[in-house]
Amino acid sequence: MRLGAFWSFWPYRELEWTLFRFMNALAVPALLYAFISLLVPQDPTVVTSWRDYFFDVRARLFATGAIFTTTVTISNQATLDVPVFHPSQLANYASVAAFLGGFASAKQRVHVILALVFGAGFAAYLFALMIEPDSIFRAVP
Repeated sequence: MRLGAFWSFWPYRELEWTLFRFMNALAVPALLYAFISLLVPQDPTVVTSWRDYFFDVRARLFATGAIFTTTVTISNQATLDVPVFHPSQLANYASVAAFLGGFASAKQRVHVILALVFGAGFAAYLFALMIEPDSIFRAVP
């Protein structure tokens, strides 16, 4: 996990750091921590039904996910100068839409589909990122 975090921050190596850029860069892992804290409680042994637990925290989880992804998108654009219509940004917009769909729907089938879409999207992201650290944000020819 630490190796992946290092690799994903590789594009930040040549930045001229400002307070805004620093706070923006720190907001992303802070929101990720908030998201994971909602997904898995401090004491997982108290959960008798993970399905019931998920639907209890569903609205907060998806709202936090939408805020997290929006922050990532803003960070990419403001800090790394990634173009608004870059493919990586389009994937972020799709993720925000999926989070909002999960927030709006309490149907189990919708959440199964979202879990499959998020899993496939995250696997594709990691694959692209692990090939070459700047590959996600490099300008499209």
